[in-house]
Amino acid sequence: MKLLLTSGGVTNPSIRSALVRLLGKPIDECHALCVPTAQWGHPMCGPTSVRGFTAADPLWQHLSGLG
Repeated sequence: MKLLLTSGGVTNPSIRSALVRLLGKPIDECHALCVPTAQWGHPMCGPTSVRGFTAADPLWQHLSGLG
């Protein structure tokens, strides 16, 4: 298993490139699973952030809006 840990998602070309290398194929050819309940441990997260994360709202586009 290979993991790419970031604190803010895929926010620059070098992180995106590292993700593509780990996947072995373009991002748009992959499937992903988002686990929004992992946010509940953070005091600034709640229902609004969970919805934004799963819907890839602009604030969350670097986490779940990769295409």
